[in-house]
Amino acid sequence: KRFDNHGLSFQHGTPYIPSVDNVIRIYNKNLTFNSLTRRVDFPLELNIDNFKFIENVVFMQDEETSEAQAAFFYAGRFYVQAIRTVEDSPELAFLGLITSGEILASYFKYPVDDLLDNDTKTLLEELKNSGVAGERLRKKVQAKLMAISASFCKFLLECLDDDFFERSEAKNNFERIDKTYIKQRLKEAYNLRSKYVHAGQSHSGWMSVNSLLDNPEIIHGNPVIEDKDLQKSIKRSPTFIGLERIIRYSLIKFLVRTKIIDDFAMAFANKQALN
Repeated sequence: KRFDNHGLSFQHGTPYIPSVDNVIRIYNKNLTFNSLTRRVDFPLELNIDNFKFIENVVFMQDEETSEAQAAFFYAGRFYVQAIRTVEDSPELAFLGLITSGEILASYFKYPVDDLLDNDTKTLLEELKNSGVAGERLRKKVQAKLMAISASFCKFLLECLDDDFFERSEAKNNFERIDKTYIKQRLKEAYNLRSKYVHAGQSHSGWMSVNSLLDNPEIIHGNPVIEDKDLQKSIKRSPTFIGLERIIRYSLIKFLVRTKIIDDFAMAFANKQALN
């Protein structure tokens, strides 16, 4: 859930005037991260007793997990910033979610073979066997294929288990993320990031959440955009709502995978919250 910091009111005997910048903003209470409704994934109740499930995230400074903790907090900053700013700057907020996923993915050093499909592996082997020039070309192509985009997709796919797809926060079934096309949707989300950062192509307001009522995780229909390539990427990518749920789920899964928190503890907490 979203929490805004309004600044200090008192510190070391000195009074402060809290910031009122957030007071004048209009919030869409239908959004999953703004509403009082529990999330469908890991819906921990806002109760101080539940702190025991995540205390290791805050206090444990074990050498074996310190690097993972640093990555989690760094990625978490971009996630929090995204849900705080999406109603004002949806494109930058979408970029923030992608960045959060990139940081988590970069923690795992995936071997190149884990990032390539069989057809690509066969092509690289053919290049390798075609002589000195082919070997040089193979190394260049392989380096490109090992880019963070491949790691980004692989990491998120590893996090999104069957439980994720059995639930949804979208009110309409036709606006739910399904397992069938998830890899393609993650690739297109990253493509949108590249189009915006490298080519300056705007999402044309299609990531705006201010008027959303049904929390759609994907876009139903064709965006009205002249650029057909950009139109395709937006249609196939998750919405901000969908990507936010993916990144939130992956942040928690990251804690479990790196043994910062116990998988059984989170499963128990999940069960408690749902009962």
